[in-house]
Amino acid sequence: MFCKNCGNQIPENGAFCTQCGTPVAQEPVQAPVEQAVQPPVMEEPVAPVPQEVFAQPQFEAPAKPAKKLSKKKLLTILAPVAAVAVVVALVIGFFGDSLKGTFTKTFGSDEDYLSYVEKNSTEMATDVLSDTYGSLMELLSGKREANDGYEMNLKLTVGDQVITMLEDLAKAETGEKIDMSWMNSVDLGMQVNAKDSLSQLVMALNLNEKEIAKLDYIMDLEKGDIFLAIPTLSDKYLGISFDDMLGAGAMGDMDEMAELLEMFSGEELQKALPSEDVLNKLLDKYVGIALDNLTNVKKSTKSVKISGVEQKLTLLETTIGEEDLHRVVTAILKSAKDDKQIKNIINDVAGWMDKNGMLGAMDADEVYKTFQEGVEMALEELEDVEFGSDAEIVVTSYVNNAHEVVGRRIEVEDQEILYYCEVKKGDKIAFELELEGLEIYGEGTEKKGVVNATYTVVAGNKEVCELTFVDFKAEDDLINGKLRIAPSSDLMKELGLGSMDASALALADPQLELAFASTKSTASFGVNLLSGENLLVGITLSSKEVKAAAITLPKDAYDIDEAQEWLKDMDPQKLLDKLEEAGLPISEIMGEITLPAIGKNEAVLAPGGFI
Repeated sequence: MFCKNCGNQIPENGAFCTQCGTPVAQEPVQAPVEQAVQPPVMEEPVAPVPQEVFAQPQFEAPAKPAKKLSKKKLLTILAPVAAVAVVVALVIGFFGDSLKGTFTKTFGSDEDYLSYVEKNSTEMATDVLSDTYGSLMELLSGKREANDGYEMNLKLTVGDQVITMLEDLAKAETGEKIDMSWMNSVDLGMQVNAKDSLSQLVMALNLNEKEIAKLDYIMDLEKGDIFLAIPTLSDKYLGISFDDMLGAGAMGDMDEMAELLEMFSGEELQKALPSEDVLNKLLDKYVGIALDNLTNVKKSTKSVKISGVEQKLTLLETTIGEEDLHRVVTAILKSAKDDKQIKNIINDVAGWMDKNGMLGAMDADEVYKTFQEGVEMALEELEDVEFGSDAEIVVTSYVNNAHEVVGRRIEVEDQEILYYCEVKKGDKIAFELELEGLEIYGEGTEKKGVVNATYTVVAGNKEVCELTFVDFKAEDDLINGKLRIAPSSDLMKELGLGSMDASALALADPQLELAFASTKSTASFGVNLLSGENLLVGITLSSKEVKAAAITLPKDAYDIDEAQEWLKDMDPQKLLDKLEEAGLPISEIMGEITLPAIGKNEAVLAPGGFI
């Protein structure tokens, strides 16, 4: 059988031409019919068609219309994909550092892992340093316009046990009971405001939360005037000029001082000095350079057990020899020589100094050139420098599963110089420290960053005291909680307190407590002497940032020449009345007294004070 299209022979029962692909028509099978034999008719040969025309079959089935996915089916397909994407994003976001640490630990070198964990560890210290620097720059620049005022308070609190003891002592001396509850608290409050060229200081003395005396002090820096009032005794102000107070020419000196302060706190210097962010990046960069050049690191694992708490830790033992020190210092100097950030800082600061006449004949470019020459000279001399000893320093870092450094050991010539470590299992924590002649060890709990733990301090093989942390938390530069220090019985004996009547002195179970409380705008620090849980005596210093209050200069202040008239306006009896209101038994102690007006006394206010 031959193809009707190209004439190529088609195999028997073939459906398509193997040469051109033309389908072979299937004819219906019919019963044979006898026909007369006729001579074959010769057909004209068909010219062959070029091969490439039939590369594809000429016969195609009609295309079926594509089915569109329904919205429901599309959501069914995309929902799991979106869910997986969200989970991956969350994992990377929350555990990115941990995953990176695990990857570095598993696939990186021991040196890579040391560099990773120690960089993270030192970043906390560099953050604190740059934070402090930033706060100082902010203070000098006067940018705290919304918080250009603050309040401070110094408070003395006396516990009930001490008051009872003092009352008993007074009764033993006089035979009569004298109420001393007025001693319960005394505090000195202070409020400072600053606005433009005006500043104000208001001080108040309170007894048992009741004001008994007040001082108002206003300074006008632009005009060089001071206004003083004692509202407890009189609402009148006394005006004093700087020249009257400090002598002739004082205002000129103040002007020079003001210009100097303005120069060092002005906007130009702030622009010349590096920003907090730049300083932080520089510190992290050069710490990283030092770590990246430590090449002798060995990694191992160890189960560390302290006070019954055991944790498996990774140990990174780094050996630092003279060659390592050379390599670290050289790498730091080479990087600093051409560091663009350092160049910008030097040029900016030197430019500011040049503008203010502090560089003499030099200019900023020469200062930077001198810096580079100094670094080059140091690099040359470093080649011949010997660090003085062939002794090796071995630093071992203890790392937990979160890739945090929780301990270190420093050894020189196989002698331990310092060791400390903290382990954790669940909420339980334990800590130990060994320093020459000093040991600290103990245990406790840590929940959501809040520590409650007790540690024993041993010095010279003798127990000295116990340190107890109560609800203690240090986070984001804020410290809250209490630290109590309880002396041991041996220390009490050495101090000569062991044989004293502790109950009479209210010193049973004595403890010194340091109390911390802070927020972003407030801070409080207290030092308390306790007997068990009872407060004996405490001093607390607190501060709070506030918006500056309006400062109004008095209109009818007395002049310095009218000081005697100002004193006559004061009434000392008002002070006695306030003391009585606060609970101080003035009449019982002093009897009925009447104080004369201050102006009737011989006292005269001179520029240097009262004479």
